[in-house]
Amino acid sequence: MKKSLLKLSLLLLASFIILVSCNHKDDPKPIEQKLGTFLANIENKEIKDTANSIIIKKNKEIKISSSTYYPQRFLLTTNDTIPGTYICNLNSVSSIVYYDSEGVKYVSSGSNLSKIIIKDMDYKSYLLTGSFEGKLFEENGSRSVIVSGSFNKIGLYYSLQ
Repeated sequence: MKKSLLKLSLLLLASFIILVSCNHKDDPKPIEQKLGTFLANIENKEIKDTANSIIIKKNKEIKISSSTYYPQRFLLTTNDTIPGTYICNLNSVSSIVYYDSEGVKYVSSGSNLSKIIIKDMDYKSYLLTGSFEGKLFEENGSRSVIVSGSFNKIGLYYSLQ
């Protein structure tokens, strides 16, 4: 019994030493929910919502999604992870997608009519601030809507995908 307890104690001590000696400074930050303010104006109708964003390191994208008004929501995508202006065109993955309350999908076209501006990315507190504007078209091309908006202090989630 004493030998078993001694072996178990030594095993636990060795495990603890190995765990403590590992370098964890390069580990990605844990995913935690940080909701920020998401304001949008669609054809003079204001939407206030919460949103979160995802940074995908491998693809160098930021995805920002409004979250509360399902199915009415926005999905913004930029093709890099640094502050700047991202024009939505055919040469870029940057885009604005809007789903109305009926679930109809509107997308930014490839004609430089829409943009996303990342104003600030705070890597210490993992918060993102910016704005967007543009003309979005129904997928079948029958209707268009003018949108604009802003997002403030949206939590950044890191993904290694």
